Amino acid sequence: MQSATRADVTGASVQIRTRVPSYNPNAYTSYWVGLVLSNGAFVQVGYVSWPANAGYPQRFWEYFPPNGADIGDGFHGDSNGAPVGPNDTWYTYSIESKGNTWYAYINGILDGSYDLGASSSGGNAPYAVAEVEQAYDTKIPLGPVEFRDLEYRDMNNLWYNVSAAVAWMGYGLGSGTPPNGMNFPYGLEVIGNNDWIAGTGLPTTYNNTSIWTNSAAAPEFSVTSAHTLIVSLYVSATLLRKFPQTKKCT
Repeated sequence: MQSATRADVTGASVQIRTRVPSYNPNAYTSYWVGLVLSNGAFVQVGYVSWPANAGYPQRFWEYFPPNGADIGDGFHGDSNGAPVGPNDTWYTYSIESKGNTWYAYINGILDGSYDLGASSSGGNAPYAVAEVEQAYDTKIPLGPVEFRDLEYRDMNNLWYNVSAAVAWMGYGLGSGTPPNGMNFPYGLEVIGNNDWIAGTGLPTTYNNTSIWTNSAAAPEFSVTSAHTLIVSLYVSATLLRKFPQTKKCT
């Protein structure tokens, strides 16, 4: 997923509302902001509901080396952080670079860092994600969870609210092939400018459909077209086991 207007991004941030899910031993769900770097490395931060922890939300961050996410090159970072909550609590999740080292923050507190060999995105836009992984069927509840105030940082270390966004929905890396005619089980609904809900029971839409545009969302200081970033927000499912055929997709 690329920005329609390319901008070299050195940071990304979003606020996510904690939702304590119904416990499900067959899958885990996560909600995060992430960025692909200019060299193909990947970094993300957010919260995850693990079956091993009775589903209670915990903060996490992870990174992959260049192109590592494309080949499923393991998990790096912190997958078992402190809880986030109580229910309906807002947390700010952010990533930013200092040189080639990327730092993950939760409510402004450092959660971890790693040298990923690149200082910016090279034109890739950040994206905010609701995701269900390791699912055995298509009935795993995903949220719904509210996101708001998606921001990005430019090469001058100035932060901007994202002024336009498009939706994207689909099956993640390593997903099983769903039955013919099965409707995608998750969706996304905008409830205000730079404020949306993603997950179960919400409308689906055609990918790359514009879901908000508001140039006034940019800050008051000098803004040019290079600072007007269109990003993709997406909900994703990775289905395993039930569907033995697998495919690789982004």
